[in-house]
Amino acid sequence: PDVYLRVGAIQMQLRKLEKAIISFDKAIEINPDFGPAFYNRGIARYDLDQMDKACNDFRKAMELGIPEAKTEVEEICN
Repeated sequence: PDVYLRVGAIQMQLRKLEKAIISFDKAIEINPDFGPAFYNRGIARYDLDQMDKACNDFRKAMELGIPEAKTEVEEICN
C-alpha cells in the first residue's frame, strides 16, 4: 500500500484529486487498516467538497491511530 500512498500524494500535489482518491482506494484495498490512506483520501475528498465522505475517512483514520485526523474531525466534521 505504500506505493499507492506515494502515488496518491504526488497526484494530490498535481491537483489530480480524483486520481489520488483512486490510488488511496487501492492502498486501502490492499490493507483495509492503512490509516494514512484514509487520512489522505479524506483530504482529497475535502478539497473536492465531498464533506460527508471526507469526514468518514477522517474518522476511520482517527480510529486507526492517525493523530492528525482527530484535528480534522474536530474542526471540520462537528
